[in-house]
Amino acid sequence: MENQTNTTLTGHGLGVTYVVISVIISALIIVSNTLIIVAILKFNYLKTISNQYVLSLSFADLMVGLALPYCNLRQLYPEASLVLDGADSEKYSCLVCQVVLHQPVAASMMMYTAISIERYIAITRPFSHPAIFTMKKVRISIICSWIYSYFIFIGLSCFNIWTPHVQCSMSMTLYQSAAFYGLVASSGILMFVIIGTVYCRIFYIAWAQKKQQNEQQNAIGPVTDTSKSDMKIVKMMAIIFGTLVILYTPYWIFTFVVLFYKQKPKWLVTYEQFSVILYYCNSFCNSFVYGWKSTDFRRAFRMLVYRQNSNKVFPLENTENSKTYKT
Repeated sequence: MENQTNTTLTGHGLGVTYVVISVIISALIIVSNTLIIVAILKFNYLKTISNQYVLSLSFADLMVGLALPYCNLRQLYPEASLVLDGADSEKYSCLVCQVVLHQPVAASMMMYTAISIERYIAITRPFSHPAIFTMKKVRISIICSWIYSYFIFIGLSCFNIWTPHVQCSMSMTLYQSAAFYGLVASSGILMFVIIGTVYCRIFYIAWAQKKQQNEQQNAIGPVTDTSKSDMKIVKMMAIIFGTLVILYTPYWIFTFVVLFYKQKPKWLVTYEQFSVILYYCNSFCNSFVYGWKSTDFRRAFRMLVYRQNSNKVFPLENTENSKTYKT
């Protein structure tokens, strides 16, 4: 896989535009995810099992936002970061940027997968769910996911195809094709399939139950508040996953199209960079969905931003997000 190219954004006038857009995205990522992290840590009613994964997800996105400005500077203006000298500093500064930008994304995908499975068990096995997903087990699974994702990208760095004095690409084209598709792409596709299948299964179960209730004229009884709250969380996370698919798809298209070129043409370089921008936009979209679909998150955000008293914003709902869990 071609990792770098002599055809650069700065070479045909798009460098400044790309940097400005990246700075704006970075600011949005940092502010939005800091808000989510502070909200979950501060308010007890947000300290739920699902939100432990959300907390990890937001921390991963925050890491991307913090690393993005320097790594874009490293890519487009390496002379400004004093690393374009052909020495180890040039090579490893590019490799480090790859790890700090893409490892959190890998960890995020694992969190999305864990959330979908946790929601599925909460709905299909509500009585077993508290024993399966304790706070201790969830935190251990989060730590293991982070360690595993670090090992993937540190190991992937051993298969780099670094070329001195050539622009460092922030897309994952720095590695040998077999290593990239074997370690990263295959895992990403597998997690997408798992998440999509689980959410489809959840919505099918909900549809089947509703249909059965209508046919039996409420013989089973109305849907309980707990079931409704579970489905609200599922719908919110499904929207977040749908947003991720939309924003990630252009980049994944690029990773396969680039296989047909030994050297990327200008149009593909431009497409690559702006597909990467969309790729990173996902890191700040989550907070908007939480504020839109979750009353509890919206309440917490208003309390933090406007310093309002909790009782003056929204009364606590009897939802999944208003329950705390013991270890």
